[in-house]
Amino acid sequence: MGPVPAEAEGCPREDDRQTGEFKLIETASRSVLGTMNDFAYLAAAQRAEKNATDLVGLSLQLVQTPCGPLYRSHVSPDREITAYVAEHPVTR
Repeated sequence: MGPVPAEAEGCPREDDRQTGEFKLIETASRSVLGTMNDFAYLAAAQRAEKNATDLVGLSLQLVQTPCGPLYRSHVSPDREITAYVAEHPVTR
């Protein structure tokens, strides 16, 4: 599967300009697919409950969600990225 325009997948054009070109690819991992489906369900539930359109706030909530593939390490995406940054400091 080749590059997909951002607008074809419902992404705002400004995100496309900020991040550059991206590709959508298939996964053979049912765990990854299940996690993505779980996050989509949680996001939809959060948005419906609060009638929210604040995607940054939503992402800050979801990042704290325990995530199956991370159970062996740091459990949630926020803890995982914090540990990664601590282990890989930026040097100039």
